[in-house]
Amino acid sequence: MIKRIALAVTAATLAASGPARAAEPVRIGVALSQTGNLADSAAPYFKGLDLWREQANARGGLAGRPIEFVIYDDRSEPATAAKLYEKLITDDKVDLVMSSLGSATTATGSAVAEKHKMIMINGGGAAEAIQQRGFKYVFQTAARISSYADGIVPMIEKYHIKSVALVSRDYAAARDISKAIKEKIAPLDVKAVMDEYFPAGTADFSSQIAKGQQLQPDLWIGLLYPSEAIETVRQFHAMNYMPKFFIANGVSQDDFIKSAGKDADYALGMSLYEPSLPSQGNKDFVKTYHDKYGADPGYYAAFGFVAGTVLEAAATKAGSVETEKLREVLGTLKLSTVMGKHEVDPATYMQIGVRGLVVQVQNGRREVVCRTTTRRPNRDCRSPHGTSAEACMKSDVAPLELSEVTSGYGDVAVIRGVTMTFPKALITTVVGSNGAGKSTAIKVAAGLLRAWKGRILVQGTEITRESADRRVHRGIAYVPQGRIVVPEMSVRDNLLIGAHILGNDRTAIEAATERVLNLFPALKPKIKQQADTMSGGEQQMLAIGRALMTNPEIIMLDEPSLGLSPKFVDVVFEKLLSLRGEGLTVIMVEQKASHALSISDRGYVMHLGQVAIEGSAAALLANDDVKRLFLGEIPESLKALSFTDA
Repeated sequence: MIKRIALAVTAATLAASGPARAAEPVRIGVALSQTGNLADSAAPYFKGLDLWREQANARGGLAGRPIEFVIYDDRSEPATAAKLYEKLITDDKVDLVMSSLGSATTATGSAVAEKHKMIMINGGGAAEAIQQRGFKYVFQTAARISSYADGIVPMIEKYHIKSVALVSRDYAAARDISKAIKEKIAPLDVKAVMDEYFPAGTADFSSQIAKGQQLQPDLWIGLLYPSEAIETVRQFHAMNYMPKFFIANGVSQDDFIKSAGKDADYALGMSLYEPSLPSQGNKDFVKTYHDKYGADPGYYAAFGFVAGTVLEAAATKAGSVETEKLREVLGTLKLSTVMGKHEVDPATYMQIGVRGLVVQVQNGRREVVCRTTTRRPNRDCRSPHGTSAEACMKSDVAPLELSEVTSGYGDVAVIRGVTMTFPKALITTVVGSNGAGKSTAIKVAAGLLRAWKGRILVQGTEITRESADRRVHRGIAYVPQGRIVVPEMSVRDNLLIGAHILGNDRTAIEAATERVLNLFPALKPKIKQQADTMSGGEQQMLAIGRALMTNPEIIMLDEPSLGLSPKFVDVVFEKLLSLRGEGLTVIMVEQKASHALSISDRGYVMHLGQVAIEGSAAALLANDDVKRLFLGEIPESLKALSFTDA
């Protein structure tokens, strides 16, 4: 059941401001994870938000109007978050919205806000991909995920570190942070002597520690949950080993100090906020938060408080909460907050002001030991006149590109001169009428068809002549049209077919299986069931799950909704959003154009074997030529396209 909470403004609060008492309240909508896997993290996020609301109302509210929250429980589900933001905007008629806590739910909710041209303060979605979609109404106040890596370079330079080991739990955020660390240390005289990931549930780190004893890295970097950081330190001591420096993001959580005890001393942590930070207003924030909730704030609480702080500053400067006036101010606002400097990139509205910290446990408390003023990301993307988010995305090497590709069957060309770019951690949908060449294009990308002309690149490396199985090892997974499973085999055995590239690594295979069953819980009770006894929707889940067993970075799906009931179409599309939230690049060919584009970030429209229109998914949905094309009418702008033999 969907929960709804309306936070009424008390009479005592309104009495603090005469004008606010008479004014209509500013109603702010939030889809908050009150249940599900994000509930524990979302609770302090909302506490920070609500503390700001109380204080802001005591100051007179926003532009002289009191503040109310209208809140629903998104159950930690991206698809539910999208539906709730639709309800908040269309039914509840809120004035503006705040994001969920979590990148996946924020990604879906922000797409709805953008569609309605509603201001969203992204206070809880750290993924950079959220801000790389060309949106004009979504402003990030949360520290972006790569900020965790900011303190690493000053530390390396300060202590003359020459070698590092990266040992991390295998999850999307860790891979993003690891990538940022590697990019930051690339220009330095530093060697990565270890770079390993372990699956969820690992408790024995003796093999990694033994390797560390042999290689003797100066700095051991762990992208770990608190329990894993605790166990790593304990096993360091048990094996009579300690690297010169040990740093982990899990050290920044209170659980680490409580559980590790004296073993926690001198451990270093990557952090985004600390109660001891000498930032503007932080001392008062820590005191009032502790007085209200009986504990010091962590960075989730700071995320919520800063989201409100930035909104209040923008409303004050604009003198209004009118959408376009707020939008104009938010795009250029620079502000000192409890997390440090707030500033967004004027092209993407991505947070570029908040920087990461390095903390050390000293006598049972975390102390800030390194701060950074290193350069901001994507500076080349900013010009005096501004530039588009799309141009910024293209400045990085895309996971997959097709460049001037021509291909077909036999001696008949089906696609000609096709160029497509598929950005990281976004959903891109290719649409078009039957015979337009959609499926052919992704089959060429997967290596199932040979490219007659042109080039195919993965992370900037040309793979045009590589076989399909080699591309699987490069992280490309392909789900064919038609729910193709081995009917007489069990669900488990079908999944094991996809796990062939993991060899005999039982731990990796079990971790991959667990990941699939967590994504598709409907398969769990049917793990021993024969595949052809399941429904069409369940077979499609199995087909997608089998592809995910290869641990891909790119997943391509050919008509995933084909033959499914509306219920299962919604389920499959919801899971694609979850995969995008985990950092996968999702590429989809789909006949249900409107539905597919509604969950996508970008899209291509194909006509007569060529790319006819490309752009953001929102722009394609609003494009009259696209609408006419799918009603069977060829727009004048496309009649000039002709198909000749390649």
